[in-house]
Amino acid sequence: MTRIADVFAESSARGLFTRWVGSVLCVGLPVVAARIWWSPIAAIVVFVVAVTAYVTVAVRHKRGHNPQS
Repeated sequence: MTRIADVFAESSARGLFTRWVGSVLCVGLPVVAARIWWSPIAAIVVFVVAVTAYVTVAVRHKRGHNPQS
């Protein structure tokens, strides 16, 4: 059975789709919620924090699972 983290690190279309779904869930939904419940400035702050966290985790995870590195 393949772990979601291993699929996330793939360079295939399947990995791309997994990263896209992860970004929608981890970045898109919090931004929408912040926009609805708070202000546009709060939504921008949530977006910047969420994107920074997501990219950091994604890059670290892909480097850890890259056979060439």
